[in-house]
Amino acid sequence: YLTYDADAVDTLEDGSEYRMVPVDQAAGSRYYVLLLVQADGKTGEVVNSDPYLGMGGAAKWIHFLDDGKTGFSCLSYSGGAKGAFYRTADGGKTFREVSYPSAKIKLSDGTYYNPFVMPEKVWEEDGILYMEAGQGADGDYYNQDGFCHGLYHSDDRGMTWSYDKEVVVEKDACRN
Repeated sequence: YLTYDADAVDTLEDGSEYRMVPVDQAAGSRYYVLLLVQADGKTGEVVNSDPYLGMGGAAKWIHFLDDGKTGFSCLSYSGGAKGAFYRTADGGKTFREVSYPSAKIKLSDGTYYNPFVMPEKVWEEDGILYMEAGQGADGDYYNQDGFCHGLYHSDDRGMTWSYDKEVVVEKDACRN
């Protein structure tokens, strides 16, 4: 799989890379293996032969924290309208899908809506993890300040998440 193009890559400090490599495709969905490729780019190993637990779609991103074991990835599906959020705590050997709460945005007609359906990135600040979730390919929610993503935080290394607030982003800069 070293010669296959990866759909998502995370480069570690030592120059090695975690790569989500598509190995099969059916009905518009791709199926992946997770490779760990050494810094020389010539040697690697399959870390996980089914990181998305049988689910097909398109790998948007993968990112490992500085501990090298805890990582996150997003698989978009339904034509990019939604995203599944995955977490590993063992360097990618196993993944589990992680849920995060609805933002429960109240619309003018009184109904509630969750526009933040596409995890975009995870990062760590002062021991707290943050996740920004976008709107997916068909997102069209704006607040009074502009096009928004949702900001979430986790106090338990990404096992559970809490909704914090809306953050305004440039729509053209979104990866949706």
